[in-house]
Amino acid sequence: MVLDLFLRKPGVWRGVAEQLLDITLTRSNALLVNAGHTLHKDNRHSLALWRDFVNSAKSARDPRSPDYALAQTLSLIGSLLFAMNSKANTYMNESAYLVGKLLAIMDELHKRYCEVVRDGDIPNSLIGNGLLGRASESPARALEELSERSRIYIGWAKSTTVDPKKPDGIKIAVHSARKLLRVAQPLCETLHADESLEKELTSVQKAHLFLGYLSPVLGKEEKPEADDVDTPTPAIAP
Repeated sequence: MVLDLFLRKPGVWRGVAEQLLDITLTRSNALLVNAGHTLHKDNRHSLALWRDFVNSAKSARDPRSPDYALAQTLSLIGSLLFAMNSKANTYMNESAYLVGKLLAIMDELHKRYCEVVRDGDIPNSLIGNGLLGRASESPARALEELSERSRIYIGWAKSTTVDPKKPDGIKIAVHSARKLLRVAQPLCETLHADESLEKELTSVQKAHLFLGYLSPVLGKEEKPEADDVDTPTPAIAP
């Protein structure tokens, strides 16, 4: 199969690429789901976490290392997608990737809520992580459930105020939550108009979903600043 793929055997190699991608996703599902949860749950900023992971993966040589396994898996997925002419500058604007991105955003929002309201007590399963499997089967149903379950976190982000006496960590969490709503808004508007979300995702789309979920959400950590009262409320359900 590998030779058929890399030698581009006519009439065969495209089907082989999709089959190998399906095998890879099936066997690495638990690794990808848990890697996303770890990245979103960690108290450090997600972009900094990714930089640390990249540096760690570059130096990792032990196949038993989680960083090594994740780096190899992502590299394989990317190579198979490239072979199938599925490139980042295209799929990053497609619905499956955006659904994954929205689940990641809601994980981050859930975490910010827990940092402020629950004194840092973050649950074992964040809201987006718990819906990742369902999203691959029916994105529309996953988004519908996400809409219901995220109301409390969205409502909190919209209504909470920043107490100047609170530590900077709390202020940062509140302002980051506000920014997450702004980031989510255009994604929700795009997904709201997509009628294809009722269908189960293909292997390629599932790969896009995972890559969207694993991508960094915020470009930088929000610093304490003046309170933002005009933060939009994303309409998540399509």
